[in-house]
Amino acid sequence: DPGLRNPDHLSRQMIGWQYRLRVRFPFLRSLSLTLIERALPGIYLFVTARTKHFDGILAGEIEDGIEQVVILGAGADSRAYRFAEELDGTPVHEVDHPATGAWKQQQVRRIFGALPEHVRYVPIEFQTESLDHALSQAGAKQELRTCFLWEGVTPYLTPEAVDETLAAIASFALGSSVVFDYFYLDAIEHPERYPDGQKYFAYLR
Repeated sequence: DPGLRNPDHLSRQMIGWQYRLRVRFPFLRSLSLTLIERALPGIYLFVTARTKHFDGILAGEIEDGIEQVVILGAGADSRAYRFAEELDGTPVHEVDHPATGAWKQQQVRRIFGALPEHVRYVPIEFQTESLDHALSQAGAKQELRTCFLWEGVTPYLTPEAVDETLAAIASFALGSSVVFDYFYLDAIEHPERYPDGQKYFAYLR
């Protein structure tokens, strides 16, 4: 059902070969989903809804004439490639840990044969390095209206790292925006208050 399916059609190619094998065959795909839902109840629909929501925001920002995109903790995010036509050469800065960035570039070369000209890969260790400095070194321009996508990252950072990242984002041109997801602190401190909360955090540990 296209209305329910995750819109990231490149995800199947972006993931590692072990996962590609799992989703290739209907039986293994169904079994994997059952096991994931058992370990992390609700995660499949949550991630699908999150992908659709972030996609919608990026599409709106492109329509409004965004001049630059920054993806923080890019991982296997495929928006720079899925939205390449709509972005029409708008620079996209993919910020991530050096090892993850190297893996991502390998995957992109495998899928597309080469790295796209409009994408810049920005290595950073979020806990110890300055986002300002990393982006400046990569050629990101603070005077451009920028859309920051920050998906699935904040729960893994210290409050100080989150504050520093938001401060760096605030230094960009008027009209810039940021979209991010987060956990309620209460859910982390008292998972027993939430359905399957303890099971979820036990899995993360």
